[in-house]
Amino acid sequence: MEKEVLISDISYFVMKYSISIFAILNPFGALPVLISLTSGYPKEDRIYVVKKSSVYAGLILIFFVIFGDILFKIFGISLGAFQIAGGIILAFVAINMIFGQPHKERASTEEINQLNQKENIAIVPLAIPLLSGPGAISTVITIASTERNILYHIFLIISIFIACIGVYLILRGAEGINKVLGKIGINVVSRLMGILLMALAVQFIIKGLYLAFPMIHKI
Repeated sequence: MEKEVLISDISYFVMKYSISIFAILNPFGALPVLISLTSGYPKEDRIYVVKKSSVYAGLILIFFVIFGDILFKIFGISLGAFQIAGGIILAFVAINMIFGQPHKERASTEEINQLNQKENIAIVPLAIPLLSGPGAISTVITIASTERNILYHIFLIISIFIACIGVYLILRGAEGINKVLGKIGINVVSRLMGILLMALAVQFIIKGLYLAFPMIHKI
């Protein structure tokens, strides 16, 4: 019975955070930028860029899962403070997504245009800051700091891996998805992702407030 409960808890954890991380990576919001930057690329080159950007985005998030606690100790940041800060950042990301500005907090139009001429667009701007931006980084650090068990860190890394596979599949089918959904459809999906992220952001802030101000429980 205990094993069944454990398996159920693990499955729920991985599923919950795979969906959450996929939402914050928001590949639908990155589709127009990818199509623009890889315009004229052969199919093989576009797939290569998509594969590399998905891998790099995952590696960036995994880095912060592993070294997030060390950063906490170096800068003397409390878990409650970081959860509140992470929730606020995530809320701004969600608001930008909901109101149709998914890249406002990640990269300006000028930065994207300047980077358009660079060869290694898989890392910049796709992997960072378009996919693994400040919202995604703060999210995985917050989750990792909440679930301090090493086993759950491994499950979180698995969640990141699953989310990045989803990102890869979406970006690989960029042209087809763009034709099927159109600009309006992509905007609708991106805004639905934003609503999901806003709920997650509120949850982070509530947890952070409870940790920072234990007396709230008594109110």
